[in-house]
Amino acid sequence: MFSINQIHKKFSDFATAHLQINSYGFGDLSEIGQSVAAYTVNKDNGTNNITYPSMWVTPQPSSIERHFLKLNFMCLFYDLVNQNEDNSIEVISDTLQMANDFIQYLRTTTNEDNFDIDNEYTFQLTPFKDRFNDDVTGW
Repeated sequence: MFSINQIHKKFSDFATAHLQINSYGFGDLSEIGQSVAAYTVNKDNGTNNITYPSMWVTPQPSSIERHFLKLNFMCLFYDLVNQNEDNSIEVISDTLQMANDFIQYLRTTTNEDNFDIDNEYTFQLTPFKDRFNDDVTGW
């Protein structure tokens, strides 16, 4: 069984290695965009600003069934859209690719160190627009 710390590290490792993701955070949705300190990974080149695109993970209601702990997480992939919205389709496309890369990462790490993802599980993807303090868009 994996602890929350181990899962957080696995997710953080993915975000760090991903070429498009520039920041990663884990916690309540209300923390998104609040401060750089909320982000574990922030490839900001010393500017102390949140850099986009970002990945954010929020624990969700979970369960214990027989001897198995089933943890659920909401994972968000998002980026800034220009004020004139001329890049909105590009942002939706790029962030969907990041989400897909993450799903493939989870599926390929199954049984590695007893990390198990139900490969029959269907991942739900819901687009959003103009959310949080920075009015980001993504999945």
